[in-house]
Amino acid sequence: MNTTENKNYDLAELPPFCDYSCKHASFGEPGIVGDCRKELAVYCKLFEKYNNKNNKCLGKKKAANKT
Repeated sequence: MNTTENKNYDLAELPPFCDYSCKHASFGEPGIVGDCRKELAVYCKLFEKYNNKNNKCLGKKKAANKT
């Protein structure tokens, strides 16, 4: 179950693009995205899901979709 609806986060603190400089970024399980996972996907602990590396931040996408 995704619990981000109940989490508070400051949109200004999130980076514009998803990468490992974000404090919520983590390496995922190797079986999910393969051995070269650091080049392909970032696991977001805040949103509890994967995002392609260098894609727009999931929080910023969510905020843009609300408008």
